[in-house]
Amino acid sequence: RYQALNRTSREIRYISIQPSFNGDHNSPLVCSLGHLSLDDANRIQYEALSYCWWGGFPITLQHLNQNSTSQEYWVTRNLDAALRSLRRINQERVLWVDAININQNNPIERGQQVSFMGEIYSEADQVLVLLGEEDASTPIVRRVLETYESGYPRIENMKEQLPRRVFDRVMRAMDSLLRRPWFSRVWVIQEV
Repeated sequence: RYQALNRTSREIRYISIQPSFNGDHNSPLVCSLGHLSLDDANRIQYEALSYCWWGGFPITLQHLNQNSTSQEYWVTRNLDAALRSLRRINQERVLWVDAININQNNPIERGQQVSFMGEIYSEADQVLVLLGEEDASTPIVRRVLETYESGYPRIENMKEQLPRRVFDRVMRAMDSLLRRPWFSRVWVIQEV
């Protein structure tokens, strides 16, 4: 099912997600698997996905091509949703996704790839974090993050800058964000 990785050149797999058909979010995912060497300075650029494996059931079936042969891969519903949301309209997107790019049925490969994970994430063009579905707190958190990104004073000053009820709402929204399962994962520091 998986083509073997070259251990001596520290190869990893990547997934290329082809653009959506006519921008249709529900169109089938068309993907292919490829290999790259972490030792190759001229390697293909990729983004790494950091997410929780929750949503194990129900699962959806995806078809991925490797060397012009179609293969079936089972992914969780939340990973299917992530791949669909990350799929671009007009160009392919190259990702590293542990559940797909590591042969989970091969303990030797899995162990070797886990030993590369720090480098896989640090060498990625960017790390994309999937925190889960949006909820009522999402717009508030997004606004707070955009405000701080634009140079707002330190968070300690926010309490004095905002009316009490607004500050309390912001703190509840931030608390809701930080309670999401992604923040309780062991690998979070290594990934971001």
